[in-house]
Amino acid sequence: MEAIANIQDQVSAEEWQVRCDLAAVYRLVAMHGWVRNGWA
Repeated sequence: MEAIANIQDQVSAEEWQVRCDLAAVYRLVAMHGWVRNGWA
């Protein structure tokens, strides 16, 4: 079985932080039901 690549090893520290921040916002939006178009 092939291992799944770790994206964190493939991007800069700055990009990784942005990805983490956006993921946190996505979770908050979904958790509070602030989604209208169904993407969360």
